[in-house]
Parts: sequence; C-alpha cells; structure tokens
Amino acid sequence: MQASLLEILRSIPDRRRAEGKRFDLATVLLYAILGMVAGANSYRQIHEFIRVHLQRLNEAFGLRLPGSPSYTGLRLIIQADLQHLRPGCGS
Repeated sequence: MQASLLEILRSIPDRRRAEGKRFDLATVLLYAILGMVAGANSYRQIHEFIRVHLQRLNEAFGLRLPGSPSYTGLRLIIQADLQHLRPGCGS
C-alpha cells in the first residue's frame, strides 16, 4: 500500500528546538503545498492561503493547526531537511 502525502510529510525529521515547535511540521508543509497548488508563490501568499482557509483545512484533514504561521515563520519552518524525499540526494 502506498503512503499518503501526510504520512510522507510526517516522516520528515523536525530539526527545530522543542520551544520552536508551536506548529506541527507535517501539517504546515501539507497546507503550504496546498497553497502552492492553489497558486501561492511566496511565503506571504502561503500565509494568507492558510489564514483564509484554516478552519476548512483543519476540518477536511482532521488536523489542528492553531493558526497560520507568519510568513517569516513559514520560511523558518519550511527550511526542514527535505533531502530524504529525493532518492540519491546526500549519498
């Protein structure tokens, strides 16, 4: 059976310190991807997409993101180590 996108995103190690984990990494990445699919092409636009659609996204996916991270917060969150998602990278 193939893994869902959310399961794949949950497998990404979260390298933030404990006090920097207000927002779940996999949830933020999922909502950011959806924002980009919807046409967002900057951190500000991704932030706005999440802010406008947060309740609907949380209900649709059964997730609990407490709010939209600021656009600068999104930039920091998205700097997660994504190397393992691309086969052959880092080896």
